[in-house]
Amino acid sequence: MRFSHRRMRRCEKCKGSSFGRSRRCAPCSGTGVQTKGSTLTVKVPPNADHGHQLRLKGMGHEHPEGEPGDLLITLRLDAQEGRRWEDGRLVQEVSVPVTTLLLGGKVRISTPAGKRVQIDVPEGTRIGDRRRLQGHGHSGGPLDIEFTLAEPEELSESQRRALENLRDSGL
Repeated sequence: MRFSHRRMRRCEKCKGSSFGRSRRCAPCSGTGVQTKGSTLTVKVPPNADHGHQLRLKGMGHEHPEGEPGDLLITLRLDAQEGRRWEDGRLVQEVSVPVTTLLLGGKVRISTPAGKRVQIDVPEGTRIGDRRRLQGHGHSGGPLDIEFTLAEPEELSESQRRALENLRDSGL
């Protein structure tokens, strides 16, 4: 993984010697440090999860009179559309028709690894209910499925009549 990094480095002209002195160095204005940018390449461990921290020894800010600090990097694994991270768990929203929520059925989803999986939707499932699929999340971890309502763009005449009949029956 490559990224740009800006940190305070000792002044190249005074080597930090103007820090705390009355004689000021022009490039660093007497602070003994200057902001410098660089590009770093970091090897991410294969088992790294969202929120995992990496420590790069000596790559943090430098002090004019001391050793440079460590740089801490927190990994953010971007979730694709329809997925989000929640308390370290990957949650995927799955839109289900109201009939499948009420009567039960099956729905096919694509996992983060690109695998197609068929999952059962139990009868009486409510919007927001969740189901955990072990081994289908990032790096083989769990994937939480959250059921949402699939809203149709348009209703056909027969669908409209069926819904009106359901409404009239008290459902």
